[in-house]
Amino acid sequence: MPALITHQLSFQLDTGEWLFQSLNFTPPNGITGLVGRNGVGKSVFLSLLLGNLSPTQGSVTCQGQIAYYSQLPSELLDGNTRVSDYLGVTDKLLALRAIEQGSCKQEYFDVIGDDWDIEIRLQQVLKTLRITSELNTYCHTLSGDQLALLQLYKLFESDAEILLLDEPSNHLDIDSKQMLATALKAFNGGFILVSHDKDFVRDVGVNMQVAIG
Repeated sequence: MPALITHQLSFQLDTGEWLFQSLNFTPPNGITGLVGRNGVGKSVFLSLLLGNLSPTQGSVTCQGQIAYYSQLPSELLDGNTRVSDYLGVTDKLLALRAIEQGSCKQEYFDVIGDDWDIEIRLQQVLKTLRITSELNTYCHTLSGDQLALLQLYKLFESDAEILLLDEPSNHLDIDSKQMLATALKAFNGGFILVSHDKDFVRDVGVNMQVAIG
């Protein structure tokens, strides 16, 4: 059973201000909402759970694999990153091209494995999500809605048991929000959801809300 546990978790800014102190937190399986006004430390709290920041005091224990959705996906905004790179399939696509052009090198067959239909399959999925059907598209050319959907698709296709979602509905239109809400409800693991979108939070069906700040 995946679990996140914080024990006496505290974080102090360089200014001496405490964002939070002695926070004991164990979210239930399902969707937990993280609420609080801007600037009170919600994103810092997520960074502590991920291990990207060290707490001033206390500890975080994680049992299970975590995946994170960020509002500012720096890796996707890198001018050299293509959709295929982000999804980790570029090597397989290159191997497919080499074989199509007549190569019989065993290394290409080893790279592809059983994924002979991977290009067609991903093109269909991405087209359904209204992202792009071209896997060589540069990520920085995608719209905010498309970037968000691409990140979320990768999260749901991962082996993650716990998802940390920082304002995932911000760039999504109504149809995309509905798709995300459906995917969240169907997920068997746990979520911590930061969102100012009250309608989206209601549609998702948050099990518990935790106030920060």
